[in-house]
Amino acid sequence: MTLHHLYTQDGRKAEFEVVPFGMSLPEESGIYAVFSADRLLYIGRADDLDERSGSGIWNHEKALLMTMMGAQLVGYLQVANTFFRDELEAALISRNMPPLNDKHNALARELDRGPKNNLLGGLFN
Repeated sequence: MTLHHLYTQDGRKAEFEVVPFGMSLPEESGIYAVFSADRLLYIGRADDLDERSGSGIWNHEKALLMTMMGAQLVGYLQVANTFFRDELEAALISRNMPPLNDKHNALARELDRGPKNNLLGGLFN
């Protein structure tokens, strides 16, 4: 098993199991982190890790954006408790602030507008 560690702002360590981007993940709730070869691209939470960041990601426009940003690996951490999952995601983002979580990032803003209105929308109609 390959693990990658990320730390929260208060120093708590979260251990993510890492697999190649787009591979199947558990159909459980948790936190996921997407990495390129040299940096963290995105941190998110999901009710179904596989649907949001595993093999199911190919159904979302986010997959193209992450591929364009060089996504190679996805780490996941199964977390069943919704409150703790939300709190941990926020704490990880506040310490690591990956580019696609940054609301000031132009690509992230375009993606947030939805597939019909964003730069990539024509590819998904």
